[in-house]
Amino acid sequence: MAHRVAQRLSGEQWDVIYTSPLVRAAKTAEIIADSMPDIRLLSDNRLRESGGGLVEGLTLSERVQKWGHSWRKLELGFEPHEEIISRGLEFIEEMIELHPNKRILVVSHGGFIGRLIKELVPYKDLAVDLENTSLTIIKLQDERNLCELFNCTKHFPNR
Repeated sequence: MAHRVAQRLSGEQWDVIYTSPLVRAAKTAEIIADSMPDIRLLSDNRLRESGGGLVEGLTLSERVQKWGHSWRKLELGFEPHEEIISRGLEFIEEMIELHPNKRILVVSHGGFIGRLIKELVPYKDLAVDLENTSLTIIKLQDERNLCELFNCTKHFPNR
């Protein structure tokens, strides 16, 4: 999957790549960066996945076995939504400062990216789980951000 998205992105103009330091995202970003040797790849901890508290690493059946079918309603140490959005918006503000008018490729995680997209483009119904290695392009503007591409997987011919 990473090689397919890398092939697709290699034909596009990007100025810098930022990635979550977590293994799957970082490996995907490395594969993408290898296809664009002139682009810098930087890691940023603010791009990590939403913190799952006590449920991290457990399967659904393990969660149900441990806490019952209503485990989602329990206080299990999930990272609060406000903190997720805060670190995401902090990252974006810094990118605007560091790379004005540049195209920034961000490699992160579906839960984190999905929440951030909803914050950046609140006027659009984007309530779909993001596909792995899908592409979403948001053009940041003063008045109203534009979602130019959402959850696109055209680099997978059978989808």
